[in-house]
Amino acid sequence: MTKITHSLTAEDNTRIMIRYEEVFIRQIELAYESKKMDELTYRKFRSERCNAETSDEIYDYYQQLFIRLANYHQEQLQARIIKGAEYIDLIGPTHPHYSAALRKYETLCQRLKESKRGW
Repeated sequence: MTKITHSLTAEDNTRIMIRYEEVFIRQIELAYESKKMDELTYRKFRSERCNAETSDEIYDYYQQLFIRLANYHQEQLQARIIKGAEYIDLIGPTHPHYSAALRKYETLCQRLKESKRGW
């Protein structure tokens, strides 16, 4: 997100807030529809409301909200990685699905690593 460094009118701030809100809602709706977010979390994020008045406050609010969303996705990915590791340990290297499970596990680990690069 780009931080605004000059004064804006209340109308400009409202437009910025609406734009950030639209982007955020789109993100959580996609996550929910693709089963990457549970309903309770979706509802919690959906109920978030920005009460900021200045452009800096709006920016800070949405920056924190998007960070929380990214953290949520990373935590979900970490949980899948742990379950995958447990499954791989359980089935052992002689199981017919071992190679596929290992590839999926490695893919999930790579996704998590890539998601943390932006921070």
